[in-house]
Amino acid sequence: MLDSLLAVTFRLFYSKGSTAWYRDKKAIIHALTTPAEYLKTRGKRMPPEDYAKFMYARLEQIHAHGEKWRKHPYFPNYLLKCIQDHLAWHGDDLIEDASAFGNVMTDLAAKLQGTLRESEIKRAEAEERTIAILAQAHELTKPKRKITPKAEAPAVKQLGLFSLLLLIGFLCQKLSAGN
Repeated sequence: MLDSLLAVTFRLFYSKGSTAWYRDKKAIIHALTTPAEYLKTRGKRMPPEDYAKFMYARLEQIHAHGEKWRKHPYFPNYLLKCIQDHLAWHGDDLIEDASAFGNVMTDLAAKLQGTLRESEIKRAEAEERTIAILAQAHELTKPKRKITPKAEAPAVKQLGLFSLLLLIGFLCQKLSAGN
């Protein structure tokens, strides 16, 4: 599933033969797996097909609504920001969809009272593994350091010229008094 999401991302946002794709691929995987981490932290699961549909829809929206992504200096950051914004505004809908699926499985299990077919059990386990694997991929592709904008970089306190001359004069006095 992740391969098909990467293929769609390449088709929509990168030109054939682009070297930027190889540079950006790890960060794009991180962005594409953000919803899986979101679901995992809330204890929800989702069928792989629904996750793929959700992500295809987000990629199509980003591609269709504006040219900002063309002008952005580093596309994976823009993609991640768009996905995070979508989850901030519509994350409850995603949780409801995932919960509705979980409730259907719970209801089915209750109705059958332990007579679930082996294929249904395997499907439920596969869906749980899918979110866990995608969340793990998200964690593995996390940047090692946070990139801070230059405007927010911590200021290093430096001595002014006058303060530096005073310090040198003070040290010279101490050295001459000690001899």
